[in-house]
Amino acid sequence: MKKTLSINIGNKVFNIDNDAYELLKKYLDSIKSYFEKIETEEDILMDIETRISEKFSSIKNFSESLNLKDVKNVKRKNLVDKIWKRKIITFF
Repeated sequence: MKKTLSINIGNKVFNIDNDAYELLKKYLDSIKSYFEKIETEEDILMDIETRISEKFSSIKNFSESLNLKDVKNVKRKNLVDKIWKRKIITFF
């Protein structure tokens, strides 16, 4: 039996296994830490969370919990680089 939590990310609610939540939290905290250092717009963090929630929505129906594999897949897809590049392009 695994402990699960309900989280709200990108204005969507997901059930997530506790170990997957810990990994996702570390990932998001590292992203926030990075963007705080370079003084960027606040909405970039919201864009990242929205994109992550879109990815989670595409792989799970709402009756299933997200697991470690799901979180690792999102991390591996390197979402931050794709969103950041899109933001840079819109500035120019």
